[in-house]
Amino acid sequence: MEQPLINEPASLFLCATQHRVSHPYQFKLTNVKIYSIEEALYHSYNYWKESLDDIASPEFAEWVANELGLSHIAAKIGGISADETISERMIKFLSVTDYYDEDDLEILYGQLREWEGRLEWERLKDRADFFNAANQPIKAYPLYRRALIYGENVEIFNNIGICLMKMNRHNEAVRFLQNAHDIDKSNNEINKNLVEACIYGRRFEQAASMLSGLEKNMDGLDYLYGELEYEKGNILQAARHYEAAAANGGDIFYKYRLAEIYVRLRFFDKALEVMDGVTVKDEVFLMKQSDIYARCNNIPAAVKCIERALVINKNNMRLWIKLASFHRMNYDNSRAEMSIRIALDIDPENEEAMLENARIKKLSGKTRDYQNILKQVLQNFKKRYREINTEINA
Repeated sequence: MEQPLINEPASLFLCATQHRVSHPYQFKLTNVKIYSIEEALYHSYNYWKESLDDIASPEFAEWVANELGLSHIAAKIGGISADETISERMIKFLSVTDYYDEDDLEILYGQLREWEGRLEWERLKDRADFFNAANQPIKAYPLYRRALIYGENVEIFNNIGICLMKMNRHNEAVRFLQNAHDIDKSNNEINKNLVEACIYGRRFEQAASMLSGLEKNMDGLDYLYGELEYEKGNILQAARHYEAAAANGGDIFYKYRLAEIYVRLRFFDKALEVMDGVTVKDEVFLMKQSDIYARCNNIPAAVKCIERALVINKNNMRLWIKLASFHRMNYDNSRAEMSIRIALDIDPENEEAMLENARIKKLSGKTRDYQNILKQVLQNFKKRYREINTEINA
């Protein structure tokens, strides 16, 4: 995310909305919640790439009119034409009040015009990269495909392949990664991505052939051999390769993967021993360690891991979801409900949290609440599906 361009607007303003705002607007890409038009302007000025879709959405204009009570400003926002350039639309939006002066807007206008002047595929790639990094491949994929219309590019081929792998469409990923490989055969990252796609697409012979041609001392080679053996069903052989990968240092992920395999083999003591060798015991480490304890039915130890992780980061929603699930597994419904309530306070629309809430309601005998939550999850899925189709067909 770009650094803020300015610290504060030049002058002190009173909020246009003088009453208490109960329901904030949440920007879709940054997840920042705002309670005033001034915050919306500040956010859009400093994170304009991430705000472009929000400020043009009917939902935002409705929030300004209904929640903030600023119908005159909502009318100005609604009057911004989709036919105008991005820079014109953004500057018009930032001018709906006197929050920014002409100098501030001139600085931003220059940046917007420069961005508009770049090749179309670069702009599409920028947005797709943002979604891809945010682990939203379904939104990134159509943008990459649209970028590809403007010319073949090794980075886009590679990134499309990564998106497709995240969506478990591995054989389609092979095709794009093969194109990237054909353009740049010496790029080890592309080569490794292609091998992974072949492995997960069950093209074992192609994967083995490529592995034999890679540099013997290349980082991650033992891990890739481990993945190949694991997908072929040779778990013990896979474990030996993962052990070699972990022993050679490198990515902490290798140790995590080895621990997962030991859990799969029900070697729980070995898995915990591997985890003890991880030097950085952050919240990710504690989450993975909690999963191992849960698999060997030591739920109290799993709970303690998550509680320690929450000391590090109490705003991590996934930690609260895990804590709720462990309390549920331990038949402590009151603590489970308290934990999932905190998770939903952080993100009310998160489907993982909603589904865990449904499980807790079901265990508590609250069948109607359980059914209503599942119905809401299904409605959200349908809405997201329509949005994805709209994006793909745009």
